Amino acid sequence: MRILLIGLTLLTMVEAVPDSLTAVHPRRNAVAQALGVDFGLWAVNNYVTRQPWARISMESFRNNIRHGWVMDEDEFDVNQFGHPYQGALVFTAARAQGLDFWQSIPYPILSSFIWEIGLETEYPSINDMITTPLSGITYGEITHRLSLLLLEEPGKGRNVLAFLVNPSQGMNRLFGNDHLHQPATAKKYNGGLSLGAGSFLWEESDLLFPRQFARFHIFYGDPYDARADDPFDFFTLVGIVNFGRRGAVNEVYSSGLLKSFSIVKRTSWSRMMGLFKNYDYMNHDDFKVSSTSLGPGLIQTHYFGNGWSLYNEWALAWIILGSAGDTSDEDRYMRDYLYGPGFSGKFVLVLEKRQWGNIYLRIKRYLIYNGEDLTLAKYENVNLLISGFQAHVWKDVSLG
Repeated sequence: MRILLIGLTLLTMVEAVPDSLTAVHPRRNAVAQALGVDFGLWAVNNYVTRQPWARISMESFRNNIRHGWVMDEDEFDVNQFGHPYQGALVFTAARAQGLDFWQSIPYPILSSFIWEIGLETEYPSINDMITTPLSGITYGEITHRLSLLLLEEPGKGRNVLAFLVNPSQGMNRLFGNDHLHQPATAKKYNGGLSLGAGSFLWEESDLLFPRQFARFHIFYGDPYDARADDPFDFFTLVGIVNFGRRGAVNEVYSSGLLKSFSIVKRTSWSRMMGLFKNYDYMNHDDFKVSSTSLGPGLIQTHYFGNGWSLYNEWALAWIILGSAGDTSDEDRYMRDYLYGPGFSGKFVLVLEKRQWGNIYLRIKRYLIYNGEDLTLAKYENVNLLISGFQAHVWKDVSLG
């Protein structure tokens, strides 16, 4: 109970600090919130859900130190989405204190290290130590900026939506730290929600089974704006949920511009080359893949007149740590996916008619090398193709 009280105290410490002190000590408060996220999550798992791995002690701490780092056996959703989300909570807590992108990076690293060493009875996990902060940074910066966009919108519901998107920012505002609210920096953004039916190929010799899906996307910022020089002044986010044969299939594709190297802006076309930070996640019925990656990309838009334009995007990235697998591997080892480095490539094509709508094509390839069990295949090769349309219906409403 003493540790629980300490954790809850740390979680709320920064919220109770007077405004004048909060402005003076943003780094100290970011550390307090990072520890609060860790201890708060541990307390829920220990006292509410009563997870056996959360029953920590000095003996479990010493065992973790003595044994060293391993690749854990947790489920795909826990490792590849849950841990990035935990890292995002800590990263956005630092951003909510007024720290910039680069200043906020150390906090999810610190939080992940403390969690792995001291807040689990399981041996510290090297894959979580990499995935939590690196994927959490990408996901966290995107949710931080989305919450700022929502707070700029009129209406009472904006505060609730902003809180759901970014709980760390919402907690700071809830406890009176409104002076830390940063205005949204995006001068241009495009978002949409598509609902409909789709299908997927279960086996090469099988038929296509229908699915219902919800797809959210946002293009944030102007990639051709030379004045937008901060990380993630331009980013893209696509989230998809499918319902059908075996339940939900969740997908997240996110990419943020870290630095642009060349921008050309003409009347008939524009081009930008830059360095991108990416986080992707998919848990399908018969395969799964996730990656945190870094690499160059090229974005171009051609303007043909009469409202027609063609957007295309090319990207190649080094996968710092990726994971991939399929259900056929389940009998071979405890996890049905493997870890390793690799490479990914992306091609996006969008043909748009202003006030009419667009059709889009997205191709993504992952080549993830097997860094664990050399008795299996040397690498996992996953290729994805997504296509669709959005038709303008009325004002800002489109049917996808």
